[in-house]
Amino acid sequence: ENYFVNEPIHRIFHNQAEKDFWRKKSKTEELGAFLSSEFTTLNSVRNPEGSSAVLQSGRLDVERFFSGILSYLKKKDNFVSERFDYDLLDVDNRCYNGQIKFDKIIFAEGMGVRNNPFFAGISLNPNKGHRIRVKLQNPLCDAVTVKKKHFLFHLRDNNYYYGGTYDRQDLSEKINPDAVSQLEDGLKEIYPDNFTVENADFGFRPTVKDRRPLLGEHPDYPGFYVFNGLGARGILNASYFAEMLYRHAEFGELLPNEVHWQRTL
Repeated sequence: ENYFVNEPIHRIFHNQAEKDFWRKKSKTEELGAFLSSEFTTLNSVRNPEGSSAVLQSGRLDVERFFSGILSYLKKKDNFVSERFDYDLLDVDNRCYNGQIKFDKIIFAEGMGVRNNPFFAGISLNPNKGHRIRVKLQNPLCDAVTVKKKHFLFHLRDNNYYYGGTYDRQDLSEKINPDAVSQLEDGLKEIYPDNFTVENADFGFRPTVKDRRPLLGEHPDYPGFYVFNGLGARGILNASYFAEMLYRHAEFGELLPNEVHWQRTL
């Protein structure tokens, strides 16, 4: 099944200076293949300075992707839906809960790794992000992903995603009304008609100071691996670094120092 949505990102310009900067960069060898030199006016949103496309861009239908992956794993009897309990892990006998035998185990837990007795010391900084699901009075005419302050794109049933925020200060496990208001204000800035917020949600991005992932094996527990630190680019980079860690664990290929988790100690 194909989960790729071929709706290119269109950047709405804040002002003429930003537009001129885009034009300049679109003519460079480094970015010419990714920034369109053509400017357009989108029909359904406010964009008085126009917009331009990020070439070779699109997005992943994340909800359908994870639903499909979980369905596949369940059919293969390779998925257990329960909270992992570190106390049930028999390190010496490589067994979990007296039932699941393993040679290697990979902990891919995001900020949950802070409760992991093997990798709790890795250097992660939580970055809280809010998003809202909205219903627009009039649907967008253009089949694009709109980007100004945040991203706006169609989901289904006239529902749209708008987000997300970045916040390193608020680490509470609850919705922050100020963040939701920030998103509502941002959407009002570009969408001229009425909309209703159907749902608000949040999560914590596991970010690293140098913006590189944290991969590798524990020096004292052979076969115990960590896969973390993908930050705000998890969807974009996960497959690439997952294969890197797989080849390291299965075939002994060396990890670049730039992504090894012990570099932050």
